[in-house]
Amino acid sequence: MSHDNGVLHVTSTNYDDSIALKLVQNSSRCISLHGFSDSDANGKIRIGGRDTELMSIVLEELTAAGISAQVATDPKLNGNDPANICNKTTIGAGVQLEMQTTYRESLFAPGCNTRELRKNNTNAVFCNLIMALRKALCRVY
Repeated sequence: MSHDNGVLHVTSTNYDDSIALKLVQNSSRCISLHGFSDSDANGKIRIGGRDTELMSIVLEELTAAGISAQVATDPKLNGNDPANICNKTTIGAGVQLEMQTTYRESLFAPGCNTRELRKNNTNAVFCNLIMALRKALCRVY
């Protein structure tokens, strides 16, 4: 079920999976994907983190791809805590995308936004997001 998951929620500053940490710590750049509610989103993805160069580029690429986004100003969403997993790169900075529930659901075929079904049920909206993020990363490497 997708309700009452607050008890299960692990914040980005408390994420301690050893494999994920090693991947990020051995990388110069990181983009992490997170979720937040539609009521807080106002129809836009929020971009945060400490990598201001990549944040600006991500915003440009998302906008060019027709994806509504803005830089996060809310301290709960801005991703600038050094303990945030995305900021544990070799440069000490990363980017965090907070995506609203409806947008996350739109990335997959109807009824397929589950752990078991997502892998094989992506769609054009998903591809558009991934291409924009890949373009952004290519611009900093």
